[in-house]
Amino acid sequence: MSRYLLAMFFICSVSCTFNDTDTLQSESSSETEVKKLLELAEQTKDEDPDEALVIAESALQKSIEIAYRSGEKKAHAFLSGVYAVYFRDHDKATFHQQKFYEVAIALNEHIDLAIFQYNQGYLHYENQNYQKALIHFFEAHDIYQKNQKPGKVGQALYGIAMSLFQEGLYEKALQYAIKIDMHEVPLPFQIKVAHMIGIVHYKMGTYTQSEKYLSQAVRIAEDISQAEMAAEHRLDLALAQIQQQKYDEARLSIYKVEDAARKLDRPYLRAQAYWKEGFMYENKAQYKEAAGHYRLGANLFAEIGEDDHLFSLQSNMVNAYTRSGELELAMKAGKAGLEYLEKASLTDQRRFLNNMSQMYLQANDSLQYYHYQNKAVTVEAEIISQDKQTESLEVETSYRDRFDVRELEMHLSRNQVLAEQARLKQYAIIGGIVLGVLVLVVILVNAIPIRRHERQMSQTHRLMVSIMDSFDKRMKGLSTIFPVTARIRPDEGPDEADLHNLHNPDK
Repeated sequence: MSRYLLAMFFICSVSCTFNDTDTLQSESSSETEVKKLLELAEQTKDEDPDEALVIAESALQKSIEIAYRSGEKKAHAFLSGVYAVYFRDHDKATFHQQKFYEVAIALNEHIDLAIFQYNQGYLHYENQNYQKALIHFFEAHDIYQKNQKPGKVGQALYGIAMSLFQEGLYEKALQYAIKIDMHEVPLPFQIKVAHMIGIVHYKMGTYTQSEKYLSQAVRIAEDISQAEMAAEHRLDLALAQIQQQKYDEARLSIYKVEDAARKLDRPYLRAQAYWKEGFMYENKAQYKEAAGHYRLGANLFAEIGEDDHLFSLQSNMVNAYTRSGELELAMKAGKAGLEYLEKASLTDQRRFLNNMSQMYLQANDSLQYYHYQNKAVTVEAEIISQDKQTESLEVETSYRDRFDVRELEMHLSRNQVLAEQARLKQYAIIGGIVLGVLVLVVILVNAIPIRRHERQMSQTHRLMVSIMDSFDKRMKGLSTIFPVTARIRPDEGPDEADLHNLHNPDK
């Protein structure tokens, strides 16, 4: 949702420039021709963005030829938007945005500077440079507020809130999101804002508030006959209800989504509904039923080629089958999941590897347990390393000025704690494996009888687990010093079921 909505605003901001200027000026026939070309490009962009680019380029060249600066500005704005949203070509988008900015400065049109700042924020957001995106969204907000544009102020606040959300600063995100004046924005935007606030509350664990805002998003979507959007948001509503153990209400929400998915012929939505239903049963400790619904969702995802979600459900199946004691089915799901492991996001890899290690622990296969646990810790260290690199980037002064510096430093220090935890755990696993191998060698060399061999293998297994437990206790002690708030990445949803649309905007 987030990227789609920000993209919509990008184009909307560009479109607004078609009528904001030149309304009181007489036009030459050449200027009229430029405006008609730009209007045609606007009408064409959704069905044929390539053709829209050609038309807009013609308008740009014509504007330059006749020294029509306003037309030149509009053409650059339009080209920037199409390159950013339809082609994800941020280099060309940035080039045209810079040209737009230069012309706006020359024409002394200050409101256009807000459009420039907002769109620059969008481009940084798309590139996951959330701190830089914040700077531009704040600048856009300040200009719109100064010029008394409440609807546009809400638009900028949304960009600020989404950037803070992506940084894992949920309370700050909520603080800016609730400042949006819902009376000053159109109904489709109200849906998006209510949905975002609901998701922020979900991540904060305030599920009652999450349910309230997600219900509001569903209701508005139904009021304006947006059936698919209502179904998508109802999936997230079901998750908030499950977390409150409102299972009857959650089941009803899920069934409504399944019904809508069939009517709309949206197998993706139906697969998502099975996923949520599986999570509901897992929450109720009905693991066999959970695994069955995960399998239904996985089969649908396989049919439509959704490999990322297929992998996530295979991981869930490993966990559910392991908990239900059906280890053969768990191993079958794990084997299928291994085919997608390297293509998956690091967070999904970590989850899958942890589930595999627990499966082998249940199967009393110590070597495989430590094999997958060690891999999971290696992936965890890589995640922390990436986050640490992101956090260690120099934060702009204008960004620091808007927050309590001590709060930011506390937020940044959490990754250092995580890194220490991962390092300790990796040492523990390696030590456990080495110890296990040494014990096995001693057993073989001394030719211990079979029964005694099995007894000592069991003792070895318990010893390895006790070593891991002792290191886990050390790490939990470290966690109490700095409680860890999980960062959410663009490719990562909640562990439970991937909150729909907030991180999968094109579905």
